[in-house]
Amino acid sequence: MLILKELRLGGVGWLPLGVLSAMARLLLIGEDGREMSEHLLPALLQEVRLVPQLDSQYERYRGITAKTLLLAGGKSPAYVREVLPVLAATIPQAKLIEFPRFDHNAPDLKAPDVIASTLKDFFAANPTS
Repeated sequence: MLILKELRLGGVGWLPLGVLSAMARLLLIGEDGREMSEHLLPALLQEVRLVPQLDSQYERYRGITAKTLLLAGGKSPAYVREVLPVLAATIPQAKLIEFPRFDHNAPDLKAPDVIASTLKDFFAANPTS
């Protein structure tokens, strides 16, 4: 729960830790909860452990040769909004699109149709073969 609180994603970081813990317990009930606790949470923990190792090593992304689309929500946490322009300037064929009205959850909660349309347009303009 501390990870969720620190990441400030989804607009719940302001809630007291006890409330977040109770919400997490409710989310882990049932089949979906079991799947999340067996697969998603261990992956998240691995990713969190890798972050300090990769911190400030953005230069290595210069080697990406594929056309790359970076999407940002204007209401996403500051650390997300700050790193994406750096990546866009670093990755040779990167394109950054910011959606000023959206937060970090736009792809799945707030605006999946807008995000899907943006992805469709990007992939149509940049076929892989």
